[in-house]
Amino acid sequence: MTVQETSALHKRMNRLSELMGTLLVDGFHYLALFAIGAAVVWSAVHAFIGMAAKGSAGIDDILLLFIYSSSAQWSGSTSRPTTCRFASSSMWR
Repeated sequence: MTVQETSALHKRMNRLSELMGTLLVDGFHYLALFAIGAAVVWSAVHAFIGMAAKGSAGIDDILLLFIYSSSAQWSGSTSRPTTCRFASSSMWR
């Protein structure tokens, strides 16, 4: 094997490993976001059913639902671990 062939093989291996690594990291990221979102929705529904069964909602119950709403928004708006939507908006320029 010549030096040029070895160098070309090395470059192909690096490209393949970078593609596979990106695929695995992105896949895990989306899976984790789905799990967080599902847990937030499950908890919010459980809390709401408890409030409905009790027949009233106190300020602590309302604040808890607000926290669930904020958590759901956060997990739904995150698209990639390296991007920040707020930093790219015109509001911050």
